Amino acid sequence: MKKLFFAIAAIFLCLTVNAQSAQSAQSPYYFYIGGGKKVDLSLNTRYAFLSVREPKLPEGLAQRGVSATEFQSERSSQRQFVPRFYTRLIFEEQMSDEQYLRMLSDLKRDNREIIIHPYFKSQTDEIIGLSKRL
Repeated sequence: MKKLFFAIAAIFLCLTVNAQSAQSAQSPYYFYIGGGKKVDLSLNTRYAFLSVREPKLPEGLAQRGVSATEFQSERSSQRQFVPRFYTRLIFEEQMSDEQYLRMLSDLKRDNREIIIHPYFKSQTDEIIGLSKRL
């Protein structure tokens, strides 16, 4: 009887772990802790954060239907600071999460000098970008 119980428990455990790993492989889970509460996030595929060394868009973005807000300068008190400029990219085309992440990955691969990060949204905020706190 004990053997049967342990066999069923082991099968159940394996199925539970397998289901959880399959779910996490399909879609990443994004959240942050704010005010002591967990806030669920999802990708906002309309926007992305871009940081570059010169205040201009990398080659080929306009052909992909991408525009940008005005470039802002990053400031630093470090002596050997290499100036960088940042902007919010705006994607005209509606994309799935997979297409969006692939596009960000392709942009990074084609332009090694850029820093690019996704934007998020929550139930209460439509646009959440990355900062020093998030």
